[in-house]
Amino acid sequence: MQQIAQILNRQVLLLCINRLCFDYFVDAILQFLLAGLQEKSLSTAAANSLQCISTTCREEMVSHFQGLVQIVSALETFQLSNDAAIGLLKGL
Repeated sequence: MQQIAQILNRQVLLLCINRLCFDYFVDAILQFLLAGLQEKSLSTAAANSLQCISTTCREEMVSHFQGLVQIVSALETFQLSNDAAIGLLKGL
């Protein structure tokens, strides 16, 4: 039960994190989203949040271009639905 609660908490955080468009948060947010992309139960929420933050915070994301390219190159290793993967690519 505790593990389920932790996953749910992380899913909620992933859904809310796209509101933090401050440059000093972006590195930590990207690391958190990358970790979420690598977990099956969180990958769709992480992809959606990454799409939102990339769209909402375009100016802040410019300095993180190389990291975004690495995420795209690893996209096939994430367990995402086709819709989530396409949405992620559109957002980036």
